[in-house]
Amino acid sequence: MITKLFHKGIAKKVLTNLANSKTDVKIAVEWFTNPVFYKTLIKLNENGVKIELIVSDDNMNFTNPKINFQKLIDLGIKIRVSQSPNLMHNNFCVIDERLVVTGTYSWTLRAELYNFENIIVSNDKELINDYLDCFANITENTTEITEVDKFSFSTVTSQAEIDFEFGLESTPQRIEIIADAQPKVKAKKHSKEILEQ
Repeated sequence: MITKLFHKGIAKKVLTNLANSKTDVKIAVEWFTNPVFYKTLIKLNENGVKIELIVSDDNMNFTNPKINFQKLIDLGIKIRVSQSPNLMHNNFCVIDERLVVTGTYSWTLRAELYNFENIIVSNDKELINDYLDCFANITENTTEITEVDKFSFSTVTSQAEIDFEFGLESTPQRIEIIADAQPKVKAKKHSKEILEQ
């Protein structure tokens, strides 16, 4: 069993572990505005990985023109949202029911470029099962979206914060991310090498 905290290079750690997924990924993140993660989900879907995504119903999640949630839905990715006043405030994903990534890190550019964030990556089976139970509970208490245009989203984040987040896309990237996330270690077992990539 390995459990490790990371506070630097978080996007790379998450993307690398996602790239090692073979069967399914369950994601619950409050905000999902980073186009690199969006492209990674499309690639995983093309590779036959089943994906479920739960986000808060904050309008910020659904206004980035570089992230087409309807395309994800049309590809068969299940997307659910919390409904105000019940904010989905988690940030975790379970990969192949063998690895959990959790922490403060939202899947946003701001989180990677400016915030002091952390993630814990673990292959502890008991912890993974706890997060699977948590995901099932959130799933039962959220709404699945099938048509983005017909859903009414809450405004939790101010317009100034939304403009700041999306303005980050035009700034030079100061982070090392994986544009084409590729597995580096066979995913039969999430070993120390995978946790430390």
